[in-house]
Amino acid sequence: NSKYIAKKVQNRFGGDIYDIKEEIRKEKIEYSPAEGEIVFLVFPTFYFNPPKPVDEFISKVEFSGIQGEEVEICAITTYGTYTFACDRMLRRILAKRNLKLRAFYQVKMPESYIMLFKIPLPEEQVMIIRRADKAIKDVCDAIEFNYRVLHESSLIKMPVSMFGHFIYRNKRPTKKVYVTDKCVSCGLCEKVCSDGIIKISDKGIPEWTEDRCSHCSACINRCPENAIEYGKKTKNRVRYVNPYE
Repeated sequence: NSKYIAKKVQNRFGGDIYDIKEEIRKEKIEYSPAEGEIVFLVFPTFYFNPPKPVDEFISKVEFSGIQGEEVEICAITTYGTYTFACDRMLRRILAKRNLKLRAFYQVKMPESYIMLFKIPLPEEQVMIIRRADKAIKDVCDAIEFNYRVLHESSLIKMPVSMFGHFIYRNKRPTKKVYVTDKCVSCGLCEKVCSDGIIKISDKGIPEWTEDRCSHCSACINRCPENAIEYGKKTKNRVRYVNPYE
């Protein structure tokens, strides 16, 4: 979902797309934005917060040749249910690096957090994405006209996001993830893991090498054989991969 929106933004404003999950694996993350260039952060909302890789990315990134407060950062988050005060939580993360958020937008996309929610049926996914296309155009128009319309959450939503942050920070277990005999040892789960903690064993079976992960659910949703499950919650549930990728 985020990649889909990032490409739409790129088509409108140009620039290069960088995959955060790849960038955070580098020892050093450094960019040199040109004067007036916008740095877009496009990410999904997890537990009403920016996900762990985004937090890690912001903690490591350096912008050379420009002062932190001068970097023009615009964030667009995708969500399936609610965002609550995700924008305020992102501002807190950026403030730790003396970075400011110029604008924040949100676009509803098909739900992908299969560990907790049911995934929309394919027909519904298409309808949600069609509505999202209009929302993305409206966002790009607003940005182009000096951030004409912004999203800013109410302060009363902050406790919900803070509680979500506490749950997300302390939970996210991998012990419930398991592989069924449908697995064909293709290794795709290892490639798409945003944390890089899935390794294919000598037997050709994926193994999770850490007790926690980002819960991006890419391994479950993208498995071509539906061979990865999370406890009983994902059994018989529709998987989701953006149909327009």
